[in-house]
Amino acid sequence: VNPLYRAYECLLSARKNRGTLDLDIPERMVNIDKERGEITSITPRVRLDSHKLIEEFMVLANVASALALEEKNAPAMYRIHEPPTLEKLELLRDGLSGMGYDLAMGNKVTPKIFTGLLEQADSDGKSQLVSDLILRSQCRAIYSPDNQGHFGLALTKYCHFTSPIRRYADVLVHRSLLSAWGLSDNANLDGLPPSQAEHFDTIGNHISITEQRAVQAERDAMNRYMTAYMMNHVDATFPARITGVTTAGLFITLLETGADGLIPLSSLPNHDYYILDKGKQTLIGERTGILFTLGQHIHATLVEVNIASGTMAFVINEDETDLVHSKNRPKQNRNTRHRRHQSRTKPHTTKTKKGDKQDTPNQKRDNPMKKKKKTTPKHKRKSLKK
Repeated sequence: VNPLYRAYECLLSARKNRGTLDLDIPERMVNIDKERGEITSITPRVRLDSHKLIEEFMVLANVASALALEEKNAPAMYRIHEPPTLEKLELLRDGLSGMGYDLAMGNKVTPKIFTGLLEQADSDGKSQLVSDLILRSQCRAIYSPDNQGHFGLALTKYCHFTSPIRRYADVLVHRSLLSAWGLSDNANLDGLPPSQAEHFDTIGNHISITEQRAVQAERDAMNRYMTAYMMNHVDATFPARITGVTTAGLFITLLETGADGLIPLSSLPNHDYYILDKGKQTLIGERTGILFTLGQHIHATLVEVNIASGTMAFVINEDETDLVHSKNRPKQNRNTRHRRHQSRTKPHTTKTKKGDKQDTPNQKRDNPMKKKKKTTPKHKRKSLKK
């Protein structure tokens, strides 16, 4: 075992030198009582050095398979991960700036840029939140016969080889290796048929779509397990962290279970009018100056659970002691100062093709207090003229 771990240390050192993107995204494990069939707890999945060792050797095998196929000029189904787009990087920069971090981008974006941010966030106790933001900025990894490299792993050549029992991309790589290197006594049966190699573009696109479908199904299943477990905790209060600030309200994650939910804008404390600052990712109460910002720790009470949709709604108690008040309170607008409690977002207008302004659905088009001008019906106008 010791030589194996020494080899792992060499691979780990090479990984750090490449500057790979290592995000702190904990996996959750659902613990079920087999006799009663009930969920007893939801806990973070433990990740040991032995797990990391296996992962590093799997990455090495995937790289070796790509190199072996290229050496024979054989068809390869690459696992590609392109760098983030400029638009996503700008959104990431805005989110990080609201938390006090600066995303310094040069002429070329590399994983090392994000690694430096993660190290800084880890020292501030915000590594998981920053990891979430960076993950949202990343492009999806897909399968393609056209090699574009793998940005997250900082590798120029990468295939999926190690799991043919559950991934069709690995099966294709195995077949191509058997044909290219003559590793099968019956290449026509075990190898890659030429007709299949001709359709690698179509196949790559198809298995990328089915993979995303599987990932979404797994996410939906976990949400339903989570809501089923939380059903017995309605009216309980939990420590949480704000993970999203929008016009709909505050998206939060519970620190204990990792459950996600929404605090609707209409339920925020003190019946105030809250103003969204998208750049700083904050909501500020116009009257009270109460401030909600990305990454802020709060206590939230569970009020609604929907197992069918896998969603949960929370509220913040009026006597919440963790509330922060902004030093720069926004100026009150006389027209909005006495609005009803239900009206929580400023009315917006959209422009039509002709450039005219059009009211949004939440605005009344007519003033009910204004008397309408009486008009004469068309069939009576002629008689009046005569």
